[in-house]
Amino acid sequence: SSGINAEWPLRPGVASLAGRTDYFSATLINNHGALNQIGRGLASFNGDETDEYLHLNVTSFHVLTSAFLEEFGKMSRIRLVNISSLAAISPFPELGLYSAGKAARMVLYKTLAQEYPNVTVLNYSPGPMKTAMTKDIATTAANPQLTASFAKFDKEDTWVKVDDSARKMLQLLKSGSFESGQQVDYYDIC
Repeated sequence: SSGINAEWPLRPGVASLAGRTDYFSATLINNHGALNQIGRGLASFNGDETDEYLHLNVTSFHVLTSAFLEEFGKMSRIRLVNISSLAAISPFPELGLYSAGKAARMVLYKTLAQEYPNVTVLNYSPGPMKTAMTKDIATTAANPQLTASFAKFDKEDTWVKVDDSARKMLQLLKSGSFESGQQVDYYDIC
């Protein structure tokens, strides 16, 4: 076991917010996690490394969501948003653990959509954005196809703007024009 305690400090932090009585709705936009070490193939990760990665990116994600539902579940409008990725449905070389974590999170939220029909659940893939994470991938990946795809975004300046993607996600949430639990990509709504 990795020794990471997913219960702390998530549940007390969420519980401290729940004492408010003047809210009728609550939204959790969940984008926490980390990228796996780039430049390594999936088979090179040992059991401890895999456990630690999945604990951070799946277990703590689930614990936070569960604490949120436990504390805010009685409100009249609850929304859960998982910031997903194309990697959740399409694997990329050197991003195997990242893809596995994103896929697990997507399925967790699809399951919650079925278990909690009163909760609006969205898996939102914001599109390729120029961030510290994409820079890390572009500069450290060993796979030439992976680095070439990121270089193409730079060369053609086709990165999705963070503000544009966030605005689209909020418009989508407001409109409710998706099936709860659905994976929606930025390009699906442009």
